[in-house]
Amino acid sequence: MGPALPVFRKIFSIDLAAASWMISALGIGSFSGLVVLYFFGRFATPTRALLVMIAGAALIAASPNFPVSVAACALFGLGYGAVAAQFNVRILTAFGVRGPSMLSLLNAGYSVGAILAPLLFVTLGSNPRLLFGIIAALTALTIVITGKTGNTKTPPPAEGISSGFRFHLPILAFGLVGIGVEVSLTGLGPSGLIRAGIDPARAAELLSAFFVAFLAGRLGLTLVADRIPPFAIFIAAVLLTAVCAFACGAFDPAWFFPPMGFSAGLIFPGYFVTAAAKMGSDSRVAPVILATTQIGAVTAPLIIGQLVPQMGDRGFFWLIGGTSAAIGLIGLATYRRMQR
Repeated sequence: MGPALPVFRKIFSIDLAAASWMISALGIGSFSGLVVLYFFGRFATPTRALLVMIAGAALIAASPNFPVSVAACALFGLGYGAVAAQFNVRILTAFGVRGPSMLSLLNAGYSVGAILAPLLFVTLGSNPRLLFGIIAALTALTIVITGKTGNTKTPPPAEGISSGFRFHLPILAFGLVGIGVEVSLTGLGPSGLIRAGIDPARAAELLSAFFVAFLAGRLGLTLVADRIPPFAIFIAAVLLTAVCAFACGAFDPAWFFPPMGFSAGLIFPGYFVTAAAKMGSDSRVAPVILATTQIGAVTAPLIIGQLVPQMGDRGFFWLIGGTSAAIGLIGLATYRRMQR
């Protein structure tokens, strides 16, 4: 949606403030999907969630005016939120002891999409209607290929994950801050590099390198995730992020910003698997875990964006480093309790 937004502005003759509602609608819809899944998860199936995504994508592709497009974005987000919650937890439970590794592989696939989608958009002539039409068609093809597989009951809990639902505030707090750091790096990282004196074009190249390292981290995790405690992965990820961020503040950020992608890619898998183990396999667990990440994704960039202008040219990296180090050290101090 990011690269498509300027095109939609021209199509509907709207300014940036109005166009940004399409982005907000995606987020609002996704959060609403998690809320719906929390209360009505027993009636939800992956196929039904994918059907909502198809309707939203098709409506975005065909929408005649801006208000309909905003509603279509909310509808697409509704399906996406439900899909994310269902498939993350199903992958984790369906593969038993290898669940954490397969969850990392699933999210590595998401990273590939994040890298390739903007390139595909340009290849298609920067035509958002065509792109969302393709998304609708591919999603429909997914339903056709998988048949009834997507409508099976959720598998029994994997080893180490209890049944039922137990609210666990500490792990949710770790996830909120950790995902907030991850999203701030991807969203505000280029601005932080430019404030540090790096050319905007070079900053864009460094962000691409960041995402390549991000993907490498998640692919590498598929090899070891089932042999390392997930909370240890989370702690290692945020501490390595802190080290790289402090190095960006003290030295040339062009050398240390891309490697942060490797550690940032480990934050979500480490958090999600830990939270699932602590909170249980109930259908309400995944929506709560992912809703927390969305709260962090929304609030952290806003807070950091307000603080950075008052902290000097490299304040962004010092703030990211301090936040990451703090939650990493707290994680070390509470490690034994979090592993119970």
